[in-house]
Amino acid sequence: MSQLSYQISSQLLSTDFRERMIIDTLEQYLRGDDMKKSPLTEWGHRVVERGDWWYDCEGKTGDELEDAIQRRQREVIELYHSLEDKGYDGSPISIYVDRETGKVNTYDGFHRLSIMKFLGLEAMMNCVISYNHPTDPNQRGDFHLAGTLAEINSGNNLYQPLDDPRVEGWHVWRHDSQDRLNFLLDDTLVFGTVCDIGCSTGFFSRGLTRAGFKVTGLEHSQKRIAVARYVATIKNIEMNFINGRWQHELRGRKFDNIISLSVFHHDILAHGLKQLQEDLEVLRDSCKRLVVEMPLASAGIKWLSEDKKGLWSFTVDELVCLLEEATDMKFLKMGVDLLEDRPLIVLEALR
Repeated sequence: MSQLSYQISSQLLSTDFRERMIIDTLEQYLRGDDMKKSPLTEWGHRVVERGDWWYDCEGKTGDELEDAIQRRQREVIELYHSLEDKGYDGSPISIYVDRETGKVNTYDGFHRLSIMKFLGLEAMMNCVISYNHPTDPNQRGDFHLAGTLAEINSGNNLYQPLDDPRVEGWHVWRHDSQDRLNFLLDDTLVFGTVCDIGCSTGFFSRGLTRAGFKVTGLEHSQKRIAVARYVATIKNIEMNFINGRWQHELRGRKFDNIISLSVFHHDILAHGLKQLQEDLEVLRDSCKRLVVEMPLASAGIKWLSEDKKGLWSFTVDELVCLLEEATDMKFLKMGVDLLEDRPLIVLEALR
């Protein structure tokens, strides 16, 4: 995979408000309506009026401007007929990446994408990175994957594995990630939807999506979720993302499964054990299966300062009891042959 071009599914590329405008114009055309005041021509007039470039229409006035705008509309309609007859011809789509959110956006090619979505055509698009960001010169180019990961992980480190040549050979902290994913896929979850609390850069979210689950990655760190969103798009994995705290974002939401791997101990460190017990009540009636992993004792966390080593210490039974009481769920099973001090505990709904 080149860092300058990608094969990305047309269904994963956003065309924002322009898609609706183009589709409404095509629907008007197919009805046989007067096209002089279509959504497309009205948009062209607005763009030119504010002094921006619009397909060689800028600087024109009166009949000359109207002729130029109508000519552009005919070109879009001709493109519609071409795609209807021949499909996608492989011509490149120009994209840019929002480095704050990880969203892949179209810079040029949104007419083709919008028309293809209107026609129900799915294709792998030849996407090339644009170095001409429409508004911000600091956003030019590809997502700074290695730099962002080095920033959030203090150097060439990965918390979870990431299959990308830009981070090949980096140190992976959680060497048991694949074992944990295998456990989740081994009749642990009920098939359907999954919320991955603290999805980080998306290892488990991507793995579960590939297995057929409909996954929502929930992560409070904007930089981590930006990586997860970007990687999912360039690897053609369709999933949802929520940037926020689970204590707030899960209120009123329901999933078939919720997983929380190495998350809750951070909440204890930030707000205390009592607050976590209260927060866990948000998960009542929220899912059929809940999978929780956290250290049984703060003393076992290597990076923790000495003054916090004695904050909590559970036996497995004590942790299960805490989770059952707080969530009103019952213990189902526990992961074996994984890290002994971080058991994977599975609970299921009582009804």
